[in-house]
Amino acid sequence: MLLYNATFVFRLDKSAESAANLAQVSPRTMQTVRRAVETALRRGPKLACPLVDVQVTLHWLEVGRGTSDSVLASSVVHCLRKVFEQAESAVLEPVMALEILVPESHSARVMADLMRRRVQVRHVHARRDAKVVDCIAPLSELLGYSSTLRSLSSGLATFSMQFHSHRRMGPLEEARAIKEVTGF
Repeated sequence: MLLYNATFVFRLDKSAESAANLAQVSPRTMQTVRRAVETALRRGPKLACPLVDVQVTLHWLEVGRGTSDSVLASSVVHCLRKVFEQAESAVLEPVMALEILVPESHSARVMADLMRRRVQVRHVHARRDAKVVDCIAPLSELLGYSSTLRSLSSGLATFSMQFHSHRRMGPLEEARAIKEVTGF
């Protein structure tokens, strides 16, 4: 059995020994385990954000007679949270693709500001008497960017932005984000 969700995969071990054990598990119990896995993945060990790109493989399951669904679910969630805390999880941040059109006379100031914002410049090319800067930048670094760009270019530069991907935060940025969200 393979259950695929946009953020995680839940698998049953196919080895002979495990498959024999898991074949004995009732559909109701398996449904409880699946829901518990989904619950555990909704709250990660860092910032209590949902976990993505996770694969959970069930190798063996023994449930005593009379064990309630809530006890089983609680046990699964507790087990997975323990694993998540020990795993090397990372906080992901949204990264945006930007295209900035800036007059040549203001390009140096704009480029300096971009470097301060953890921007990765992919390409710079000329278009008439202006420069076009293609880059990617963390969304958190772009708060208030429209006003800053207007100030740096005397209102002559424009930019467009769209979602590009999620990227793993560096250790310093991750610690800063955790402190900002949790307060310590």
